[in-house]
Amino acid sequence: MYLKDALKKKSGTFWSVGKDESTDISTVNQFAMIVQYCDKCKRRFVAEPFDLIEVNDATAKGISSSLMEAFEKEDLPTCNLIAFCADTCNTMFGIHNLVSVILKQHIPHLINIKCSFHSIHLCSNQACLELPKLIEEFKRWLALEYAVNRSLEQIELLLEY
Repeated sequence: MYLKDALKKKSGTFWSVGKDESTDISTVNQFAMIVQYCDKCKRRFVAEPFDLIEVNDATAKGISSSLMEAFEKEDLPTCNLIAFCADTCNTMFGIHNLVSVILKQHIPHLINIKCSFHSIHLCSNQACLELPKLIEEFKRWLALEYAVNRSLEQIELLLEY
């Protein structure tokens, strides 16, 4: 991991982490983490995969513990961790026992960021519910037109059959 190298070279390298969780086909909960930091040698921001962790306890306390253990395992100093980004589910940013609050208790200077991609997705889904049914019917008509045109292109083969 390049972040560890950057931290060794420059003790003042600040970093952030983003995470997203998923449940695979065998119903195993897991989450992927991405770290972001400024590589001063390359003069650019870097985002790289950090870890994929199976979660036995999908509560806020369990996820927070898994995150902190992953940081400790890799010797990443949380004093340089400046931001945490996750989706907007209740476990991460809800009103009771949330990951963002638990992490903030361990890392008081931490900035918690709700993932804009998830927020945009939720907004666009809601907006689509407001669209008139005419658009959906038009989409079906376009699909029907394609099917008819394709059949007409192959009319000779169909007639031979």
